[in-house]
Amino acid sequence: MASVQRFLLGKTAYLVISSTVILVLYFSSYQSHLLSKPIQGEQTCYLTKVVDGDTVELICPEVSRLHLRFRLQDIDAPEMGQGVWGQLSRQQLIRLLPSQLVVEFQGKDVYQRYLGILKSNGIDFNEMMLKTGMARVYKNYHPMERYLAAMAYAREKKLGIWSEQGLQQNPKRYRRLKN
Repeated sequence: MASVQRFLLGKTAYLVISSTVILVLYFSSYQSHLLSKPIQGEQTCYLTKVVDGDTVELICPEVSRLHLRFRLQDIDAPEMGQGVWGQLSRQQLIRLLPSQLVVEFQGKDVYQRYLGILKSNGIDFNEMMLKTGMARVYKNYHPMERYLAAMAYAREKKLGIWSEQGLQQNPKRYRRLKN
C-alpha cells in the first residue's frame, strides 16, 4: 500500500511540475508576443535593476507590465567580468539614476534589448556615464557629437576608465578576447 501511495504521489508531483512548466512557457511566449510591436518615442519608466554600466531593467506601465531589458545607446561600459572596472561603472549608474525616468526608445539591438536614451529633468544619463569616465562611446553607429565631446573631456581629465591604461578602456576588445 505504501509503495502505491509513493507511486501516486510521484505521479502527482510530476503532473504539477510539468503543468507549471507548460504554463510558464505559454505565458512567457504570449507576453513576448504582446511586445512584438516596436516601442518608439518617449515613455515614462521606472528603474527596477541596474545590470551593469550600460544595461538596466525597466517597467514602462504605458507599454507593458513586463521588465524590459534596456541598453543605453551609443555607450559601452566595462563588463562585470572586468573586475573592479565593471563594478565601478555599475555603481556609478546606480548613483546617477533616479527611480523614475523618461526613456527615449530608439529600437532594439542584436540581443533584442531595447536601445535609447535615459533622461530625467533634462539630464541625459548616457552622456553622464561618458562625462564621468565610466563608459566610452560605442562607435559602431553614429554617436552624437556631444557624446564624443563628453568622452574627450573624461579622457583629458583622466576620469574613471581613463585614469590608467588597460582593457577597461575598450570593453568591445575585452569581449572579443574573452570569446
